[in-house]
Amino acid sequence: MELIKTLRETLSPLPKNTVFVIAGPTASGKSQFTLDLAASLEGVIINGDSLQLYRELPLLTAHPSAVDLKKVSHKLYGTLDLETRTTAPLWADLAHTEIQKAQKRGKIPIIVGGTGFYLKVLMEGLNDIPKIPPEIREKGRLLLQEKGLSFLWEDLKTKDPETLLSLSPNDTQRLLRAWEIYEFTNIPLSLWQKKDILSETQKNLSFFKILLKPPRDALCKAIEHRTTAMIEKGALKEVQNLLTQDLPAFHPLRKAVGVTELQAHLEGDTSLEEALLKMSIKTRQYAKRQTTWFAHQFNPDFIYPLLYDGTNESS
Repeated sequence: MELIKTLRETLSPLPKNTVFVIAGPTASGKSQFTLDLAASLEGVIINGDSLQLYRELPLLTAHPSAVDLKKVSHKLYGTLDLETRTTAPLWADLAHTEIQKAQKRGKIPIIVGGTGFYLKVLMEGLNDIPKIPPEIREKGRLLLQEKGLSFLWEDLKTKDPETLLSLSPNDTQRLLRAWEIYEFTNIPLSLWQKKDILSETQKNLSFFKILLKPPRDALCKAIEHRTTAMIEKGALKEVQNLLTQDLPAFHPLRKAVGVTELQAHLEGDTSLEEALLKMSIKTRQYAKRQTTWFAHQFNPDFIYPLLYDGTNESS
């Protein structure tokens, strides 16, 4: 693990209140790298992935294994129940609590995850509402056309009830705006309007950002391997159990790669092979979006340009 050794030597001694933030696309080796780093530094791993906050779908959302959980302390994995709606501010509050707990114990907090916007809110707080992409606006327009204004109202009842208090059920423009903002940022308009200010705790933290950026071909191979491994370990049963929960169509876990594809197989609409192929394609598309986001929004202190596997640090 030459990379870990090099990092330790470069950062010795660690700046006061250092918090590592490990980012990268799915299947890039973030979890293994973070595990090795935490073992070397006597650190605490804090989850920064929105779907791993839920206790359901541990295989499809790539929770750490039972073996890994015994090696190093892990926090915020499987923390939320299905009824709780996760948002970046909610996660940031939970993460800050775990950071403080780790520091009081003399441990190094290490955040790891692929939900880039969550990491951004953790390090920078909420600033101005980002520009809504055209594809989100088009999605909202089509939803309004196909399902009507009442659907947006009911959807926002669970996502942003505070904003609805100031709106009329017939206010098409403002309802659509509130829906678009939540759809893109996963943060209610009511929270954006409060523009939460960075706490003193945030200001006093020293974030060291590491980005794993493997070559596309190596990442694609890793995605295919992990997709097959998920099925072998029981991902079909996970989805089967989830479907008994009667989740709303807009619940975050329904967006997890594999849920729609494996549901189609379980209902006899597609073969397992086709479901696996669709899962791999969708995962590659997600990894591409993550890579693009981190390239423009993350500004890392260190970039690792290979697929990390903990042995030869490449693939």
